[in-house]
This record gives sequence, C-alpha cells and structure tokens, in this order.
Amino acid sequence: MLLRLIAPLEIKEYEVEWCEITTEYGSRTIFSGHAPMILVIKPGSMLRFGAQDTSLGEELIGQGIAHITRTTLTILRSIL
Repeated sequence: MLLRLIAPLEIKEYEVEWCEITTEYGSRTIFSGHAPMILVIKPGSMLRFGAQDTSLGEELIGQGIAHITRTTLTILRSIL
C-alpha cells in the first residue's frame, strides 16, 4: 500500500504493509484493501507504520486528514 504524507512544503511516500492512525475516537490500523473512508486525525498524534522491509516508522502529525482507498493512504497534514 502506498502511504503519501503531504505537507505544505514537502511530500513523502512510503510502501507500507500497515499504518496506525489515531482519531478522536481511538486508533485504527489500515491495511491494503481497507474500505475507503476519510478520517480526521487527532492533533499531535503519531502516525505509525510498518514498511515492506519489516522496518517500523513514525511521523508526528500536527493536524491532518486521512483519505483511504483500497491501495493508497494519503494524509494531508499541517506544518509542525
């Protein structure tokens, strides 16, 4: 699954197996093939993901919105 992090000054892309997103209502783990949806990310939360080479990654999200499709996860986030 393609994880795309979009901020005003940069775009980062990762190939990931899974991604954990924290919302105001709790955490959600997203895998490839997940049902399409849009989520509001809890301000100041950490985005955690597992890359295809089994390494783990984290990104701090100031404020953001996640757009999930069956093959991509796009996160629009603010400047930290």
